[in-house]
Amino acid sequence: MKLAIKYITTLIVLMFFAFACSDIEENLAPQAEVNIHKEGISDPASPNFHGRLLGATGFNGCSQCHASDLSGGVTGSACNTTDCHPSIDVHQTGILDPSSTAFHAKYIKGINWELDQCATCHGTDYGGGYSAGGCNTTGCHTAAEGPEACNTCHGDPSDQAMIAPPQDLLDNSEGTIGIGAHTAHLTDAAISDNVACIECHTVPSSLNSPGHLDATAGAELIFGTLSTTVTNVEGTQYYDSDRGLFSPAPAYDMATGTCSGSYCHGNFKNGNTDNVVSWTAGSDGAKCGSCHGDPDTGDPLPGGSHFQVATCESCHAAVVTRGADGLEFVAPEKHINGKLNVFGTEIDY
Repeated sequence: MKLAIKYITTLIVLMFFAFACSDIEENLAPQAEVNIHKEGISDPASPNFHGRLLGATGFNGCSQCHASDLSGGVTGSACNTTDCHPSIDVHQTGILDPSSTAFHAKYIKGINWELDQCATCHGTDYGGGYSAGGCNTTGCHTAAEGPEACNTCHGDPSDQAMIAPPQDLLDNSEGTIGIGAHTAHLTDAAISDNVACIECHTVPSSLNSPGHLDATAGAELIFGTLSTTVTNVEGTQYYDSDRGLFSPAPAYDMATGTCSGSYCHGNFKNGNTDNVVSWTAGSDGAKCGSCHGDPDTGDPLPGGSHFQVATCESCHAAVVTRGADGLEFVAPEKHINGKLNVFGTEIDY
């Protein structure tokens, strides 16, 4: 009998707690969603935008919940999705070390120079933006265009005026097609001071100009007005009716790395019109005789209807003089400039 009473008492107590807990549960407010982020965390215009927090905490604060690789972690919400930060992993140890495989320039090269991803956090002017880490104030990208300056990718990163190799896009400094005769064309006073980039390439007005960051193999060769200079034009002072018009059609063979048919390399009146010059020929490609005269010996005495007088300085003293080692330029800017300089006068031909 006592055992039955004990069971009945226990049952009554359990029923009491069941009804009591049910009543309490109905009076409890629903639990709010756990969210440590303030409103506007994903809105770039909001003062609570997450990008603004990175300057103070870096990615360490994010990785505590979103995982060290920011793939979601305990939150289940990834930062490095295609919609947000597909390149977030660029910020690794070595990001500022040129010798590191994680160096930012190497990463940017791998994504075809898409600097828009950098601008997302560092600002459209790369002055710091939400990250508070400026690219223009580190002593690296000091040109007005910041990282978008031409010499950042091809040329001398320390010289804003040098926007062509000795450094090419593969970080080579010699011996490749990407380097070739760039320096000779742009800076070698023994050849000419008049060869601009636009004579061989379309020069983009900005980083993202059409045709600049495209996926074509190698640089596009689009010849300018100097390389197509027409000579022996009827009505000019030294016009030769027996020679016809010399109208250059320059061409570059990407497979062999050779240039042919240009005014600059012999396709002009009394020049070696069949001259084919290798982009990597070095000094051999710059011999006077290769463009006018004997390409084998380098003798500059032109053929055609030109007077067979070896003393070039007699008629062209404003351009060359005779030195101890032979002919020397006195005014290279008057050489390969689309004009004929005779007795100190520049004329069309």
